[in-house]
Amino acid sequence: MLVRRGQQHTLENTVKIKGRGLHTGGPVSVTIKPAPEDSGFVFCRKDLPGEQCFKAGPDKVVDTNRSTTLGEGKCRVGTVEHFFAAVAVLKLDNLIVEIDGPEMPILDGSPYPFFIELKKGGKKKQEASRLWRKIEEPLFFRDCFSSIVALPAEGFRVTYVFIAPPPIGHQALDREENWEELLPARTFGWEEEAKELKKRGLARGGSEECAIIFRQGEEAPPYRVPNEPVVHKALDLIGDLALYRPVLGHFIAVRAGHKLHNQLARELQAGEG
Repeated sequence: MLVRRGQQHTLENTVKIKGRGLHTGGPVSVTIKPAPEDSGFVFCRKDLPGEQCFKAGPDKVVDTNRSTTLGEGKCRVGTVEHFFAAVAVLKLDNLIVEIDGPEMPILDGSPYPFFIELKKGGKKKQEASRLWRKIEEPLFFRDCFSSIVALPAEGFRVTYVFIAPPPIGHQALDREENWEELLPARTFGWEEEAKELKKRGLARGGSEECAIIFRQGEEAPPYRVPNEPVVHKALDLIGDLALYRPVLGHFIAVRAGHKLHNQLARELQAGEG
């Protein structure tokens, strides 16, 4: 069920962000502009012939391997989840995103730099009402040992459980508000995994400057926030759901990831009618 709560918002001013892509390692520049009400999030690849554009949504997700990639036709924009986590926490609804490369910049590996730069642009209230999707019946998705459940709730709540070998171990998060203070949580990975990705031509922009790198048999690097890996997983969920629209529900995820996040978002989108 869709419910009206508050009003839509866009940016007051244009924002520009520069950095490097996680997988390509190349420089990328992003210009984020205000957009009319009810227009959603429109991505435009400035480096492609004819400046190809498309409206983002769960149905435009074409790859969920290690990150969320959007696309339409030959136009692709990867690693969008950190950007959308920041957008969700700021409660922005309509934006035009112009980018001159195939993926969003990784920056420091967290949504926080996006949040800071978007906040500098200011928020502009729009006339149209903000439509929220309210969960009315339980939804459940499973993939081997991973699962995600959406339950009815009056607010937005995330319970996330992440299980990995030491030094990560078992971590859990249960949160309903104050997400801003958790936005510095960075993406993470294992040293051997990172080496293998680079052999395959991926993660060229990856380093300990933009990720937590874990090494088996060693202590975990210093965390920015308690249980930083599971916090980052929860922020990924928030970003992946923001591709759809604001939601009211309790989301319980166990060892989930972008694939299950997107399955849930697609189901919510399909069930609007």
